[in-house]
Order: sequence, then structure tokens, then C-alpha cells
Amino acid sequence: MPGITIAILAAAAYLVAMTLLIIRLVRRTASPLAPDTMRGTALFLGLGGGLLHLLSLWGQVVTPEGLSLGLPNIVSLIGWVVTVVILLSALRQRVLNLSIPLLPLGAFCAVLGALPLDGLPTLVDSPSAILVSHIFLSIASYSLLSVAAVLALVLSFQESRLRGRHPGGVLRILPPLEITERLLFQLILIGFVGLTLALFTGLLFVDNLLAQHLAHKTILSTAAWLLFGILLWGRYQFGWRGRIAIRWTLSAFVLLALAYFGSRIVLELVLGQRWG
Repeated sequence: MPGITIAILAAAAYLVAMTLLIIRLVRRTASPLAPDTMRGTALFLGLGGGLLHLLSLWGQVVTPEGLSLGLPNIVSLIGWVVTVVILLSALRQRVLNLSIPLLPLGAFCAVLGALPLDGLPTLVDSPSAILVSHIFLSIASYSLLSVAAVLALVLSFQESRLRGRHPGGVLRILPPLEITERLLFQLILIGFVGLTLALFTGLLFVDNLLAQHLAHKTILSTAAWLLFGILLWGRYQFGWRGRIAIRWTLSAFVLLALAYFGSRIVLELVLGQRWG
């Protein structure tokens, strides 16, 4: 089956899951005690879409010439991880409603990765195991920390509403504040470990930072790593939470986004150079 067909099926599964979740939300808002019959179906469709998305990505990224890691494929990979992480988290925690805005993002990313876009071929020829580990650790950690940034924004909204004594409205469809905060730090911890391994493996194959146009990427990634590390230390040493956690998370993520996407956009779209 062609990759674009699988990607379209993945996008359709994501969008149907989103539609079911919206219907479920409307029904439960009108009748809070009504049986929750759509949750399992929506989760099944969402995770099924994630599996199809992964199959499509595999065909796009793994080629006979090497790993195809152009910007569209990277965006699609990150969109897949972000969507699947929230859906998997919903298996054990009450965060399923957070997937409603992320499922259409996953659908867009699934189709984007399968489109035959010319002019952006970025191949890593005959990659070593260390290089492959570095690439996928980088993508996984960035994706997890992206979800953490989204949760930080949700947490900021929840805190502002509660401080303003407005506990109703949208807050009713969001996870409890304690669950949001707990999942935030769980993802930061896992993402921090992945980022640590990504930086370490990156040092093993970088010969010349300036010649390989990696100096600013390495500096910004290291700065983001330090901020996330300090945040985790403050959390477990002093119990940092709330606004402090939100500010540190978003500040660190901005640095990481500049390091990752800033360098790729400049190299691929502006300079037209290959990466890797």
C-alpha cells in the first residue's frame, strides 16, 4: 500500500477519534452521569491512527539510500510522538481531553510526511548506530518536552482561572491541576534523560562544530538542558511547582526549539544545505 494512502488512513483515524471525543465531551457536559461509552473507541481509533502513521513514516524515513530526514519527515515524527504520548498517557491518567487539539495536528503531520515535496531532500547516508541513536534520541526527547511545554501552558491557564476564582467553564473539561502537574514533571524527567543521551551521543560524531554548522545548535541545546536540569533539581529539592515550573519549562523549551528547528530551517530552507 502506498505511503500516502496509509498516511491518509492514519489522518482519518485521528480525525474520527477527535470527533468522537468532541461528541463525548458535549454529551458528558450535558449529562455528567451518563455512561462513558465513547472513550475506549476513541482511544482505539487514535492509537490505531498512530500505528498507521508510524508505518507511513517508516516507509518515508527508511530508504535504500539512507535515512530521509528532511524537515517534513522530522515534523511528522515529532507530531507522531506528541500525539501518541498523550493517548498512551490517557490509558492511566485523566488527560484524554487534551488529545482533542493534538489529534488534528497528528493528522496534518501524517499527511505532511507522506507528501512528495521536492527541494527538501536530506539524507543521512550509511548512518552508524551511534548517529541513528543520536538522531532518534533527539527527536524523542524534543517531542516529549514539546508535550511538557503544552502541559505547562495548560497548567498556566488552570492556575490563572483558579487564582481568579473561576473554577467552572473550560476547567471542567481539563484534567485536575494535580494530574497536569504530575504528568508535566514525568515528561520533563523522561525528556531530560533522552536529551542527556542525545547530547552525549552527539559529541561522539561531531568533528568540527563550526564546519558542521552545529555551534549554535549545541550551545542552545546545552542551555536548554541546563534549565530543565535545574528545574528538576528545584522540584525534587525544594518542591518547585506552579508558576516557577511553568516559567522554567517554557524558557527551556524555547531554547530547545530554537536549537532544533532554527538550525534546520536556516540550513534547509534558507541555505539549501544538507544536514548530517
